[in-house]
Amino acid sequence: MHRDLLVAAPCIRPRRIAPPLRRRHLSSTPQLRPPVYLQLPSIPADPSAFTPDRLLPALFPRSHFTPHIPAITKWFVPPSPSFPQWTLSQKFLNGCPDILVPIEATFRMPAGHEKFDQTNMPLPLFLTYLSQPRPKSLPSLYLAQHALPSSPLAEYFTPPPPPVPTHPSVTPTLWLGTSVTATSPLHRDPLPNIFVQLAGQKMIRMFPPEAGERILSELLGPHVAKRKIRGQEMMIGEERARVDGYVWDAGNNGGHDYAKAPDIQGYKATVGSGSGVFIPRGWWYAVRAVPEVDEESGFEGVCASVNWWF
Repeated sequence: MHRDLLVAAPCIRPRRIAPPLRRRHLSSTPQLRPPVYLQLPSIPADPSAFTPDRLLPALFPRSHFTPHIPAITKWFVPPSPSFPQWTLSQKFLNGCPDILVPIEATFRMPAGHEKFDQTNMPLPLFLTYLSQPRPKSLPSLYLAQHALPSSPLAEYFTPPPPPVPTHPSVTPTLWLGTSVTATSPLHRDPLPNIFVQLAGQKMIRMFPPEAGERILSELLGPHVAKRKIRGQEMMIGEERARVDGYVWDAGNNGGHDYAKAPDIQGYKATVGSGSGVFIPRGWWYAVRAVPEVDEESGFEGVCASVNWWF
């Protein structure tokens, strides 16, 4: 049954993705010292304290958005003593619309290699995937950047929660996976962004525009840092591993001399259900779910977010 999850639905359609770039040599000795992270400052509970033209990132308090987003309480079941992971509610599973949603799939290949692909999958089939332990033979699947205005799911996010600007062009986008598959590589957006966690937890690392460009320039080359569109090399392989290693691991190592001015300074935060983050235009950020894998069954738990670009 599990083996047929990706082939059981004849309506799955492949989506075009950017071809991989020509392989190039990456320097093994980048000149960057490990990043120093500051805790992301919080916005006061009063939404009127926030203005869309804000220039610095900020954290919205835990549960700030819960009363305004019905999906948080109607789609998900929070952890309990008997089941310590986020799960999908049975009511949502039984009543979800039979629509196609965009999926990112990462396949484990021989010799430790990975293959990345994008496709469309029926939502009920994807929710079945999320609701059970994932055999190692199955790829990692992630519902990424599902635009909700054209979806029957939009009613759970209407009207937008304050302080998201109310404008026809400001629409929600859904991200849904497990506590293992819900990740995004270091990237930047051309618009300001309010990012809200629906279920599970995510860690965020953020850098000012010039710092993010320097990270990519030092690790991958100046031509990569200036590129507006990157292909699947940002999702898997040597480039992804190198940038992830610097963003997530380098700053956690001990023994570094932080008495000197840091090369790179960024912000960090962990968001849970109902809390969110404001990401200014052009800031670089990476996202990684907090793993909640059951050691006995292998069930990975559910992790979900929504965001508004404006």
